[in-house]
Amino acid sequence: DLTGLPEFTCSKPFHLGVSLNKTPNDISNLIPKNCHDFEQIIFTANENLSLHGLDSVNTINNLFCLNNKNCDFTALHNLRDVNHFEINNQNVYDVQFGVLSKITSLNILELADLENLRNIEQLLPNLEEVKDHVYLNNNIHLRDIGLLNALEIPVSSKLLLPSHYKDRINITNNPNLHDCASDYICRALQVYPDSVA
Repeated sequence: DLTGLPEFTCSKPFHLGVSLNKTPNDISNLIPKNCHDFEQIIFTANENLSLHGLDSVNTINNLFCLNNKNCDFTALHNLRDVNHFEINNQNVYDVQFGVLSKITSLNILELADLENLRNIEQLLPNLEEVKDHVYLNNNIHLRDIGLLNALEIPVSSKLLLPSHYKDRINITNNPNLHDCASDYICRALQVYPDSVA
């Protein structure tokens, strides 16, 4: 139960992690008043969690949503600025269509093991740029990556990527993805033949 907690202050950089919550809850008691920017937020293995309290947040440098079930992401409707966005092992319907529509640019995009992800537009309908790294792995319903065709390939220095990233673009184990002739992938292979998987 996340009630009865002390009031937090918004110190910079502000980090928030919520893990293993199984009780229907919201996180409003964890969010400092007038805090609009977060360095990092990690949600791991939660069930029935509402992100109410993040309604006024517009910047999260690193946002990780890992192994959650039946969580309500609608409170992220004002989120604009994200550097690293990773969501994996959950039902994409938890992130209602259009909620993340203000995000147009990312440095790192990681989508893995997502149930019901058919295309990237379901999560990020207005994405215009991924600067450093794209990772799409084991999304069994993913059929279309056409949104990427309108994007420039990653151009930032590979030295800026964390060492565990072996490739700039890694699109693997998506069994229903038949877009093998993707313009995005072809352009990336021409520029980075050893950095696309």
